[in-house]
Amino acid sequence: RLLSISSQGGATEELPRLKADTEAFLKRGGYELAVYADPYGATRRGLAAVASPDVFPATFVVDRDGRVVEGWLGYDPATFERIKLQVASLLAAEQK
Repeated sequence: RLLSISSQGGATEELPRLKADTEAFLKRGGYELAVYADPYGATRRGLAAVASPDVFPATFVVDRDGRVVEGWLGYDPATFERIKLQVASLLAAEQK
């Protein structure tokens, strides 16, 4: 499952502005996916525990037990392929 969380990166979120900015971003990119807000900053605090909270996007693969298996900060074109390989590896391990 993919969980996408939109954030303005500040201490608190201005939810109406965040919603408008997120919807505009999704429309520009032609993306159709559910995006959640982080109004109380829980996601940012969790990210700050492992990396700079100013690095977005941040992507984490979490296994069925809730452990972060791997994470990527920022984006480069090879990131998507690495994510696919990590997820495929976890799924294959569960089949055994």
